[in-house]
Amino acid sequence: MRRISGSLDDGRITFGEHEAEPEYVIDPVCGARLKRSRAVAASAHEGRAYFFCSQECKARFDADPEAFAPAEPAHESAP
Repeated sequence: MRRISGSLDDGRITFGEHEAEPEYVIDPVCGARLKRSRAVAASAHEGRAYFFCSQECKARFDADPEAFAPAEPAHESAP
């Protein structure tokens, strides 16, 4: 049996030099969980891709992405 090790960082799974996209995504507008391949629409905001279950959710996101895009965690500086 072969053992695979990897790490999960920012929603992406990294195995050595290879990076795998998650199979399932969450629509940031309505919270629906869907397969990435079944997403009806997608948008990019600040270098990150977002996937949607409908054109309506995409339109709401595009109108005000800051309201739906998750905030980046604050980085604490070392004392």
